[in-house]
Amino acid sequence: MSIARMSLLEIVAPSEKIEDLLVCMQGFGGVHLEEVPLVVPGVRSYLHRQQLTDEEDHRLALSKDTVRMVAEMLPLFKGESYPSEKELAAYTQELPSEDAELMNMRISRLKRRADSLWRKQSNISTDIATLESYRDKLDKLNAIKDSSNFSESMTYVALLVSRDDKERLESLEPQLNERTQNNVSILRAVRKDDYDMAADEVEVIVLAFPEEYESEIHSSIRRSGIAEFRMPRQARDLPLMEAAETLKTMLETLPEKLDAITKQVNEFKSQSYVSVIGIESICNATIARLAAKCKLAHSDLICVAQGWAPTRDLGKLRTLISSEVGDEVVIAELPISDKAAVDIPVHLQNAQAFKPFEQLVRLFSNPLYGSMDPTALIAVVFPIFFGLILGDAAYGLAIMGLGFWARRKWRHNESFRDVAMVAVWCGLSSVFFGVIFGEFLGDLPHQMHWLPIKIGDMEVIPVWNERKKIIPQLLMLTIAVGFFHIVFGLVLGVIEAIRLKNSHHLGERLGLLAGLLGIVGIGIKWAHPQIMIPGLDIAGGCLLGVSVILLIKFTGPTGPIELISLVAKVLSYSRIMALGVAGMVIAELANGLLPDTVPLTVRIVVAIPIHFLALALGMMEPAIHALRLHFVEFLPNFFAGDGRVYTPLTKKGDSL
Repeated sequence: MSIARMSLLEIVAPSEKIEDLLVCMQGFGGVHLEEVPLVVPGVRSYLHRQQLTDEEDHRLALSKDTVRMVAEMLPLFKGESYPSEKELAAYTQELPSEDAELMNMRISRLKRRADSLWRKQSNISTDIATLESYRDKLDKLNAIKDSSNFSESMTYVALLVSRDDKERLESLEPQLNERTQNNVSILRAVRKDDYDMAADEVEVIVLAFPEEYESEIHSSIRRSGIAEFRMPRQARDLPLMEAAETLKTMLETLPEKLDAITKQVNEFKSQSYVSVIGIESICNATIARLAAKCKLAHSDLICVAQGWAPTRDLGKLRTLISSEVGDEVVIAELPISDKAAVDIPVHLQNAQAFKPFEQLVRLFSNPLYGSMDPTALIAVVFPIFFGLILGDAAYGLAIMGLGFWARRKWRHNESFRDVAMVAVWCGLSSVFFGVIFGEFLGDLPHQMHWLPIKIGDMEVIPVWNERKKIIPQLLMLTIAVGFFHIVFGLVLGVIEAIRLKNSHHLGERLGLLAGLLGIVGIGIKWAHPQIMIPGLDIAGGCLLGVSVILLIKFTGPTGPIELISLVAKVLSYSRIMALGVAGMVIAELANGLLPDTVPLTVRIVVAIPIHFLALALGMMEPAIHALRLHFVEFLPNFFAGDGRVYTPLTKKGDSL
C-alpha cells in the first residue's frame, strides 16, 4: 500500500557503448527515460541531442512496417491460444539475428502465405454459398435433363416461371412457335396439366430450339417479362446442360476442397503464431529502443542518459550495467528536491493479491508522487460492496468461473488479466454473502426446502436471513457502512494533510469530520432518547459548532453547506441495500413466474433466460455503484491524483 520511492539518475557512458547501454536498460525494464537537458544553468553546454543515423532510420522504418503487417495478420489468428513466454523465448533463441530486414522478410513471407490461404478459403466459401442458393433450381434443371432427350445440335435456354407468370407463358408459346416455325420445344419436369405451384414457388422450364432462332427466342422472352435463368459466373460461358452438370459436380467437390484448405489454414496458424508474435515483440522492442535513443545526449566522447528508477532497484541496475556494458559507465543520483511531485513518475508497489486493483485506481486517476496509494483499501472494500449488492452464491460462482476463464484466455494482456482477477474476488465475495443470506439463484434453496441447514438446533446456513425478511436491518447496516467508510476517508485526509503540511486541507477535513460526527451524535440522541450516554447531544452540538467555524475559515462562508452534501453521501450508501433487494426480486421472479402446476421442464426453460438477465445485471450494477461509492464518496476525502504515469523502457516496447 505504497508508492515506490524514485531516484533521478544520470548515466554517463562512452559514446561507442550507447547501443549496449540501451539494450541493458531495456532488459532491466525499470528505467523511465527523460530527455537529457542540453542547457544547464551555470554550466557550459557541450552536449548535443542524439540523432538516429541513416541506418537506424531505415531499421526503424522496417520495424514499423513489420509491426503494421503483423497488425493486419493478427485478426486471422483469432481463436488461437496466445504463445507462452517459454515458447516466445525459445523462438527468439532460434533466430540467427534480430536484424530488422530479416524480421521484415520473414513477416512478408508469412503474410503472403496467409493472404493466399485465406483468399482461397474465402473464395471457396463464397462459391459454396453462391451455388447453394442455386441448388433448388439446378436440381429442377437436372430433373428435366434426366427426363428428356437432349441433342447437341439444339440450343437450350432456361426460364424461371412463377405462378404469376402462368398466363405470360401461355401467351409466349404461340409467339415462339410462330417465330421459329414450330421449331421450339418446351421441356418441364412435370406434365403441363399437373402444373400447380405454390405462391412463392419458382419452376424451371427449358426451351429447346435450333441455333439460328436464338436471337428471336431471346427477343420474345424479354418482351414477355419472364425471367431467364442466368447461370453463376463459374459456368456462364458454357452451354446450359453442360453448365448444369458442371455446377452439380462443383457442389459435390467444393466442400472437400474447403475442408482441405481449412486444414492447411489451421496448420499454418498453429505453426506460425509463435513466429508472428515473437517477431512483433522483437520489432516493438527495437522501435522503443530507437525512440528512447532520441532522448539521450552526446558529445564526441560520451553519451548521457537521464531517467527515473525505483530506489530499491538501484543496486541491481548498477550490477547489471557493470557486467553487461562495462565498469567505465558512471551512474549518479541527481537531487530531486527541486522537482515537483507531478514531474515524478509514480510506480505502485502492492502485494500480489492487491495488484489487479491498481487498474481501478488508475481508472480514477494516477496517485500523485508522495501521496497515499489507495489500492489496498479498494482491494478490500470494493469486493465487499460488490458481494453485498449481488449476494447470491450461484451468481458469484458464475462470475468466478468467467473470471478464471478470461484470465486464462487473455493471460498475455496485463489489463484484461487484472480485470479478470478483480471479477474472481468479487465473485468470491458474492458467494460469501450468498451463504450469509441463504441465496442461490434467488430463493431456490428455500423453495426446494434445502435451507435452513442446521447442526443440532443451530442454523448454520443461512448465517443471517433472506434479504427480503431483513430489509430494515439491511438499510441501517448499509448506512452505518457508509458512515464508517466516509469517516475513515476523512481521517485519512487529515493524516495526509498533516504529512504533506497542508493546513488548508487539514482545516477542511477536520471541519467535515467534526461536523459529521456532531450531526450523527445529535441524530442518535434525537431518534433514541432512551440511550443513556450523558452529554451526547451537547458534544454533538459542540462538534457541529467547531465544524462550522473551521469550514467558514478554510473554505469560505458557503463551507458549512458541504455538511449537507456529506450527510447525503452517507445516506447514498443505502443503494447497496436497494440494488441488492432489486436483484433478489428478479431472481425470485424467475423461480416463481409460473405456478407449481406447470411441468418442471417448462418452468426451467422460462427461468433460465431471466436468471441470465439477473446475472448480467448482477455483474454491471454492483460494479458501477461500488466504483461510484469509491470515486465520488470515498477517494475525494484524501486522494491526491494527477500523478505521472511510470512507463519504463522494456522489451514489451513500452516507452514514454
